[in-house]
Amino acid sequence: MGISSEDVDVFELAKLLNNLEHKIAPLSTISCLDPKHKNRFVEMYNQCEDINGVTEYKGLSQAKTTRKKGQILELLLKSMIAYTGDIFESYENLGTSTNEIDLYLRVREKYKVFLGNVIDQRYKNIICECKNYQDQVGVTYIGKFYSLISISHKNVAILVSWKGIGGEGWNDGVGLVKKIYMLHEKKEDKIYIIDFNKKDFQRIINGESLLSILDKKCEELENDISFAQYIDRHPNQNEFESKIQKILRPFQVLCKR
Repeated sequence: MGISSEDVDVFELAKLLNNLEHKIAPLSTISCLDPKHKNRFVEMYNQCEDINGVTEYKGLSQAKTTRKKGQILELLLKSMIAYTGDIFESYENLGTSTNEIDLYLRVREKYKVFLGNVIDQRYKNIICECKNYQDQVGVTYIGKFYSLISISHKNVAILVSWKGIGGEGWNDGVGLVKKIYMLHEKKEDKIYIIDFNKKDFQRIINGESLLSILDKKCEELENDISFAQYIDRHPNQNEFESKIQKILRPFQVLCKR
């Protein structure tokens, strides 16, 4: 039986939607660190902090210490995913036709009902890569990571490192992340490379939700380049985009080997 406009009380409907909004809002906390796992997570974070401060860790050689750093960082990442609501199914070391993905995240079936409201549609599938470099992550690896994302046909990719992506403004790794975002005009085609580092793990420990952190980082990337909509397309824009593609091409070739 259909419902006519006479059957609907607009004020009652507005009241119902308002109550529903208040009930949905607390759901944003589903991706906060579970208190019962906080002590264990802090222990892992401190271990990551300790090992990143030395070249040789507890009698290990420098080479073994380097491997250990990567292992501990990956464990910290996987624990964070599990301890912040376990929203995502995670798959480790998935091979593509040309490369391997450290961690692939997919929203669990029971949480898909929240896609589009509590959980942004962009996070339906996420690629995660851990890079525990001695210094900040630079342009070279950002280019390689972009190639992996392109091959995987995903829009959101989290680059996890202890010291973060290097550069500021439009320079170095940070600048390349913005240029990659600008490569596609349609929003649904844009690629978000999210820098997740030591400071973000601290934010998780301090009670901020994982989804909130991801939202803010996506918004920051969008807002950093939002001025572009007020600027007419430059006559040399095609040449500019061609140069970006030229910079990224060698990394695409490397990934196909």
